[in-house]
Amino acid sequence: MRFFIGIIILVAGRNSVLSQSISTRPLLTGNLQSDVVWSLTHTQDSLQQTEISSAKKTPLTSALYSAVIPGAGQLYNESYLEGIGFVGAEISLWVVYAIYDLRGDRQTNDFQNFADIHWSVVQYAEWL
Repeated sequence: MRFFIGIIILVAGRNSVLSQSISTRPLLTGNLQSDVVWSLTHTQDSLQQTEISSAKKTPLTSALYSAVIPGAGQLYNESYLEGIGFVGAEISLWVVYAIYDLRGDRQTNDFQNFADIHWSVVQYAEWL
């Protein structure tokens, strides 16, 4: 569980650092011409960076991430709510599986103990 939380924190931290580095800009200078020029060039740069970053993401990489950890492909594609939902569902299903497996083992032990206490070869032979 700590492993999954660590992965989620790393992915969220990585994206927040990237968004901070892209969105930093100097204060407006008050010169309309230089501010407009800076705004236009910055917008074009951010659009190019968005195109480059989206071009690097492939469905195959997303599928491989999801094969290793369900929901990791969604986190890779920046669908955070869906990714966290899949990771949460996977964790909860494994917890439910473990609980019912332990209950089944406990029930088997109770049955075997009951059979050991109440079974007798003599009584079985007399019953036949």
